[in-house]
Amino acid sequence: MNEKKALVLAKEGFELYKQEKYFEAEEIYSQAMKHINPDHLSTTDIHAQYALVLHALNKKEEALEQYKLALNSALKSDEPNSVTVTYARFCLADYYRILGNLKEGLKIIKPSLETECESKWLACFLAAQIHYKLGNEEASNEFASQVMFLAPKGKYKSLKELKNIIRSNYVENS
Repeated sequence: MNEKKALVLAKEGFELYKQEKYFEAEEIYSQAMKHINPDHLSTTDIHAQYALVLHALNKKEEALEQYKLALNSALKSDEPNSVTVTYARFCLADYYRILGNLKEGLKIIKPSLETECESKWLACFLAAQIHYKLGNEEASNEFASQVMFLAPKGKYKSLKELKNIIRSNYVENS
């Protein structure tokens, strides 16, 4: 394990990803995976970034596995109600949403809905999207109200605007 090398490779891979050079990025990330330390906090980010690359290459099962590894890494290296864990849960649950497995997405995000964390609003946002897609508009609206209360001040102008974003993101990302 060489965490510094893994970080350097991941940075290079992410730059390639941003340039839409997905095959090259995949190659770099596969090298980075050989050097990561499963107990290091940055491992969470490396797995999540690699998942983005794999998704861009339409390697959905492999991307899903990387999101799972990202969450496992976050749970190993941080507190269950931390921003890192909440964000890792958000990424995995959102990917399940994208794949159409809405119930699994809700199951993954649920622990972050039940904790107090500064990024809890992200979990509420995703729960609002999923509930909307499931046809449960009442629950979607309840989570949207929580987002308005929990999100950074000024993030959304009104509840109406937020609900429109939740619904449009559902359409865009489905």
